[in-house]
Amino acid sequence: MRFDTTLPIYLQLNLLVENNILQGQWKEEDRIPSIRDFAEACEVNPNTILRSYNELQDRGIIYNKRGVGYFVQAGAVDIIKAEKLEKLRDSVFQTFFNDLQHLGITPEMLANYYNEFLQRGEI
Repeated sequence: MRFDTTLPIYLQLNLLVENNILQGQWKEEDRIPSIRDFAEACEVNPNTILRSYNELQDRGIIYNKRGVGYFVQAGAVDIIKAEKLEKLRDSVFQTFFNDLQHLGITPEMLANYYNEFLQRGEI
C-alpha cells in the first residue's frame, strides 16, 4: 500500500477503516481484519495497526472482543459522519464561505451551482 508522507501512517489507516465503514464494506457489528492480517495487507508493522485500532476504539468506531477480534461499533457511521462534518465546518467551510462572501455569491447562486454540479454527475 502507498502512503502519503505528509500524514502519519496510523492516521491514514484510520481513514482507510473509516472509508471502508462509510462505503459499507465493513458494516456495523461486522468483524474487521485482525491486527496481523491488516498489517500484512497494508504492508506495515503490526504496532502501527494497533495504534490505529486503539485510536479508533477510543473514538467509539470499533471495539475489541477479547479473544475474538475487533468489530465495527454500532453507531460508527454516525460518529464518522459527525466528525467529518465538524472538520469540514472548522476548516474547509470557513474558507469556502469567506471566499463566497468576497466574490459576492449569494445562497441562491450557490444552490444553482451545486445543482448543476449534481446534474453533471461529477460525484
